[in-house]
Amino acid sequence: MGARISEADARRLGIPCAAGPAVVARSAARGRAAAGLMQPLGAPRIPSKKGRLPNSAVLFDDVVFALSLEPRPKARARTFMPPAELARAFEAARGDKGRFLSIVRGGDADTRIRHQSITPKETARFEQAVKMAGLAAMKGREAIGTQMAVDAVLAFEGDAGLWPTDNTDGDLDNLVKALLDALNGTVYRDDRLVVQLNLAKVCLPRPAIAIRIKPADPSLGGLLDLLLRSDPR
Repeated sequence: MGARISEADARRLGIPCAAGPAVVARSAARGRAAAGLMQPLGAPRIPSKKGRLPNSAVLFDDVVFALSLEPRPKARARTFMPPAELARAFEAARGDKGRFLSIVRGGDADTRIRHQSITPKETARFEQAVKMAGLAAMKGREAIGTQMAVDAVLAFEGDAGLWPTDNTDGDLDNLVKALLDALNGTVYRDDRLVVQLNLAKVCLPRPAIAIRIKPADPSLGGLLDLLLRSDPR
């Protein structure tokens, strides 16, 4: 068997040799950098934003429906570690308390523990009711796949002369999140397509929810002109 020398030694001795994969990779990287296709080390990644849609009017028939249901805020999913996963962490730690804690906290590279999340039953029932009402309003249409606006009025039981601002009435942003999540994949393909919201919460003799999904207004009711005219300085 002949003696082997490194590529670097061969080049120092003047022995020609083919470019190895590392050399080719470095050369290609230099070429991409020269062409402006690579970002400097540590530079923030610039997303492509290819999923953005044109700011123009896209017409479709409104989807309008109402249901006799008290508005409910979006409750956080409960995340826990199943007993079987806890036992697996205990077995992998082999009596090492430090490693057991590391595994449970997700900091052990050799043993990954899977957590489980469960949506609270009250939230699941609420979202299912809204989903079924939205599905009926669609009347067999495909889920909307373009930019849209959502109007919603959330009525709590109470005196119509009062606003529902009690700490038991819920925050408007959490209330609408439950609605948007419920209609995701049924009335529209993805809730990121909702670009405009017009919301209100009121008191009425009976609790109810009214929703309208409609084409987005590119003019934003004149507010966009106000932003374009304003001097950011």
